[in-house]
Amino acid sequence: MLKSLVVASGLALSLSAHAQNATCADTNAVITSVGRNFFVVNGGVTVNDHVWYSRATKFSFVGVPAVFPSTGELMDFVGIADPVAGCVASAITIKAAPQLSCTPAKSATASTGKGTVTAVGTNYIVIGGAYVNFAACTNTRFGKGLTAPAVGSAATWRGYVETNGNVMAQSLTFK
Repeated sequence: MLKSLVVASGLALSLSAHAQNATCADTNAVITSVGRNFFVVNGGVTVNDHVWYSRATKFSFVGVPAVFPSTGELMDFVGIADPVAGCVASAITIKAAPQLSCTPAKSATASTGKGTVTAVGTNYIVIGGAYVNFAACTNTRFGKGLTAPAVGSAATWRGYVETNGNVMAQSLTFK
């Protein structure tokens, strides 16, 4: 699309818009912060982790009271991506926060891994795109003077895959 504008001095200014309206979406994103007219999910690692809503946004609630969402709850959303502001949501579904337990369901798949921590949230860390949850029952060890999970630290986990696709760490070591 090309639009031209002639200003009073006779100069012509052309504006060109090439960007298509890209969509943004996520499933089981963890609400890590609640602001006025927006949520931050998954620790705000990417621009689309900033989810904006308005009166036009369709909200639904599954397994939680239909009240304002809280940190720790899960969110499914879809909308239009804004490269600066984040995701402008057209629909948001709020779901109950996962109940963290170090005892896996019989059908759970074992998970082990290691990598560098790229984000830290309430009871979770992100390592290479994997969300690794931890709880009071997690056997957690800290090395190199660390006393808490930190971005940039090396981490190793052993646990299982939860039904939402995240990992629940039964043991977690930071170096």
